[in-house]
Amino acid sequence: MTGRRWPQRSPPSSARSRRSSSGSSPGRGHIVDRYGAITGRPYRHDEFYRALGTLKLGVITEGFFRTHLDDSPNAKPTYPAMRMVPFVLAEQGRAVLDGEVPLRG
Repeated sequence: MTGRRWPQRSPPSSARSRRSSSGSSPGRGHIVDRYGAITGRPYRHDEFYRALGTLKLGVITEGFFRTHLDDSPNAKPTYPAMRMVPFVLAEQGRAVLDGEVPLRG
């Protein structure tokens, strides 16, 4: 099976990396705009993908906590704190699906 590759076009100057107004990382809206400019594809189903992201992070943190419970030598000192993270992420995912967390803003 041959893999599909992303187009190797350089983004328009308006879509080049910009920082948010606070000088930190680019905002969600800017990343979405850049995706559309580079790929030529519209970004659709925003709530689904952002909620899916919180689910995936929740699964990852559950794995960290499980490593702590198993008393693994690979467990990090922060892993016990992962006990509550999936609950927080579940609330964030629900807020995204309920439209309480806009993509821009």
